[in-house]
Parts: sequence; structure tokens; C-alpha cells
Amino acid sequence: MDFETKVAGDPSAHLTGAAASRLTLLPGALNRPSPYAVEERHRWRLAVTVGLLWQRVRTSLDAAVSEEAEFGHLFYWSPVLLGAGAALWFALPQPWPVQGLLLVLVLSLGFFAFAGYFRPVARTASLVSALLAAGALLAQIQTARQDTIVLDSAVTTTIRGIVMSKEADADGRWRYGIRLIETLRPKLKRQPRDIKITALGKQDGFALGAGIEGRARLSPPSGPALTGLNDFAFDAYFAGTGAFGFFVSVR
Repeated sequence: MDFETKVAGDPSAHLTGAAASRLTLLPGALNRPSPYAVEERHRWRLAVTVGLLWQRVRTSLDAAVSEEAEFGHLFYWSPVLLGAGAALWFALPQPWPVQGLLLVLVLSLGFFAFAGYFRPVARTASLVSALLAAGALLAQIQTARQDTIVLDSAVTTTIRGIVMSKEADADGRWRYGIRLIETLRPKLKRQPRDIKITALGKQDGFALGAGIEGRARLSPPSGPALTGLNDFAFDAYFAGTGAFGFFVSVR
């Protein structure tokens, strides 16, 4: 018996004759969507959800940044961001070139100028980038202009200088910050400008601005005891101190 069977879900498709009699399908198989369609539907829903979430976050950020800007609170973050930029520059294994920092600074300021008043988040992000770049640039300039002469190796010599600072330790010994005038026996070829020396034994301290002379054992500033600990040589360099030591004899 010949009969015509219409395939559900596809009006243009027809199966006739013996082919229709041999057709066996599970219930609802022709109405089930393909895995590719299901995956595309999930992707579309995820994209819509993420878009709506980002829109809410962006609206909240715009409102918060605008409120902070109206009260002038963003100004107080300027020194924090400048310091963070300097800290990032010192943390780099290799310092950025000046040209790269200047390029980042100019591009950030240009984007800040053309972002418009009605884009507070974009303006704030560009300003943050500019302040970080400015902090890194200032750190590089300060490092370049720092001319601290550090003692090459440990030496015992006679020093003459002027007392610039002094402090007493827990044992009553005086530690002097001395501006060196000259060294003798031996005379140092690369003489540090400022040194810090401890006078052994308890004695009356020298007055600030007084001349001081004596035999002293000098050593260059020491580095960190372990990796990641405080680098005393780094601190001493930027403090202008080129050597540390103690007096063997003083007069």
C-alpha cells in the first residue's frame, strides 16, 4: 500500500512508499534542537548577561568617580600614585628607558584631555596611568642626578672632617655623620663625601659643626643579608652615605 508521510517540522520533505514504511524515529527526535544550536544559545545568553553586568558596573563606577571628583578627593591620590610609580620602577629588573616613560605620559595626558567630561572612568584611568608614569620618570631622574661616591673596599685610614649629625646608641656610644675633608695614610682616590662612624667607648660627644680627626676603619655599605630583605646599600646610596665604620682612635 502506497502512502505519503510528511516529516514533522519540515513541510517540504516527503517520504513515500517503502521508504516511509521503514522509517523509525524516537518520539520528538525531529523537534529536538541540534547541539550546535544549544551551544550558540548558551553563548548568546552568557554574552547578554556579561554585557548587562558590565553596564551596571560601569554605571556605578561613573557615579562613584563623579562624586569623588566633585568633592576633590581624587587629588589626594596623586602622591600615592606617584609613589607607586616610583616603587614599580625600582622593582623592575631593568629600568624602562626615558623615551618609553615620556610616551606613556604624553599618551595618557592626551587621552585624559580628549576623553570628555561625561566619561569619568576613562578620564580617571588615563590620569592614573599618567601619574604612575610620572612617578617612574621622577624616580629615574632622581637616580640619575644622585652622585653618591661609595667606598670601593674596606680600608683603615686617618680622616678629617666636620660633624654634621650625631646620635647615641643604647650603650652610650656616639655615632657621627661626618662630611669628609680629607683622608691620610692612605689617601683615598675616590673619597666619599659623607660617612657615618661610631666612636667606641663612652666619652663626651663632639658638638655639631665641630672638626673631628682620627684613625678609622671604613667599609662600604652592606647589601641585604638574605634575598628580599632590606638593602642597606640602597638606602645609604640615596641618603648620600658612602661608607660606614668605627674610630680606632679619635682626637
